[in-house]
Amino acid sequence: MTVIDHEPSGWFLLRDGARLLLDVNCSHGAVGYSFLVALNDAEVQTYEVQGRNFISRLAYEIHYSAPGVRGNTSPYRERGLIGAERQKADEVILAWVTEHRGAP
Repeated sequence: MTVIDHEPSGWFLLRDGARLLLDVNCSHGAVGYSFLVALNDAEVQTYEVQGRNFISRLAYEIHYSAPGVRGNTSPYRERGLIGAERQKADEVILAWVTEHRGAP
């Protein structure tokens, strides 16, 4: 798993083999969390055409749908990745941030 793009304080795009994973920084008042999803085939195809602009829009949609807030109806809620995948993504992102800290 590797970081292939990011938006500071917004999201990280990771490649995990053939899959693309999007880790979105969600913040709703006093509640903040990261929400990790695997892009589906349609999202991957759109990303291949529109690039990072699409990822930014998708991250915005995920964030404002509040998938981590209890009782919501976010269409992304059931797509959230947890467990070993979440842990690996956290490790990869932390290593990437540490390596790039202070870089222009």
